[in-house]
Amino acid sequence: MDGCSPIHRTLNTSYAVIGAQLRNATARRQRAAGGTAQPVVFNPSCLSFNYPRQFRELAAIGNMWRFTHDNVDSWASVTSIIDNLGAGMPECHAGPLPSNCTGWHYSAEGMVPCEAYCRERNALLSVPGPGNWLDLDQLLLGNTPCNVAARSNGMHCDALSADEEATQMAMWAMASAPLLMSNDLAAVPDASRALLQNREMLAVQADQLGRMANRFHLNRTSGAQGWKKELLGGDVAVALLNLGNAPPPPDTCLWNHSIGGYVEACGGAAGNLWCGDFGSVQAAKDRCCADAACTGFSLATVAVPSGPAWHGCEKQGGACGFTRNNAFDGYQKLEPPPPTAAAPPPGLRIGFDFSDVGFAPDTLVRVRDLIKGEDAGVFSGRFEPSAAVPPHGTLMLKLTYEPMYKTEL
Repeated sequence: MDGCSPIHRTLNTSYAVIGAQLRNATARRQRAAGGTAQPVVFNPSCLSFNYPRQFRELAAIGNMWRFTHDNVDSWASVTSIIDNLGAGMPECHAGPLPSNCTGWHYSAEGMVPCEAYCRERNALLSVPGPGNWLDLDQLLLGNTPCNVAARSNGMHCDALSADEEATQMAMWAMASAPLLMSNDLAAVPDASRALLQNREMLAVQADQLGRMANRFHLNRTSGAQGWKKELLGGDVAVALLNLGNAPPPPDTCLWNHSIGGYVEACGGAAGNLWCGDFGSVQAAKDRCCADAACTGFSLATVAVPSGPAWHGCEKQGGACGFTRNNAFDGYQKLEPPPPTAAAPPPGLRIGFDFSDVGFAPDTLVRVRDLIKGEDAGVFSGRFEPSAAVPPHGTLMLKLTYEPMYKTEL
């Protein structure tokens, strides 16, 4: 149930009424069907975009809920959701949440995202569980190749690389988030299909504890991150991410940036390839750069009647005049520079102490690579992977206690 209203908190009553009606209707169907009717999943949207975020209220009203902006088809959008998910981890911002927090708060320590305050971080971690899930929006896996009709509707082929797809799949599983595909099932590449059907990764996502992942390591300089998730029976899932050191994409575009207006496509609105909420300047550039038909885009820098800040339209065809509008900037694609044969930077070796994820220092721990489906071995004290994590890639592991002394029965 969508709720894109400027007065989000007044939606509480409406969401609660609908939730109660669904529960009552489900109970009646269960009784009529002798207990075999399937329950209904209720997704109330938008309550968790204001601060303080109402996670406990959402858990009481429904089953899953959005708390980030839309996941548009770009790597920048995926990483922004991961950043939002990990705000305040491993260290949160102490003190009461400012009463006027609407996204970022300017404190004596500098700019602090509202979700990084301890109160917000603790609420995020405490509420998810069986029957209550964070909805991180759609998976982008398998969105290549896509047909002409899909492209005309705004879908971008090759939105994510193979390593980026693995990272998104791993993090959505670590967060116990719903796995909602947004691809053409008849055209999913084999590598994407293998990730979507990876039983060991799916088992982490569907673990009965339903825990939310916790970021225990963050190196903003290198981009290395470590995430942990407790599993039923004492096992622990770990995701080691390399969100830095990525080589520039081969189709990097150059832009002519105009302030206070934009170059209009021929045909006016008919020349728009796609209109909607980009989310950021970089996300808009990524979308347009990945589409050969896109010649530029308009981008709102402030909220206007037509939509929020960072919404706009992708343009196609020739330039047919300049539209002046102080609320919008324009970006016109220039001829790309000649490609260079720069070698990609090396990946990162990301190790961690077992005590960081809940094991005693002298415990023997069996480590399994869930993406490859291979055992890495038995270790004690610390794990150092044998290979580096590639740029934008992930190493997803399952850790299991290994008895030091085994007795034959």
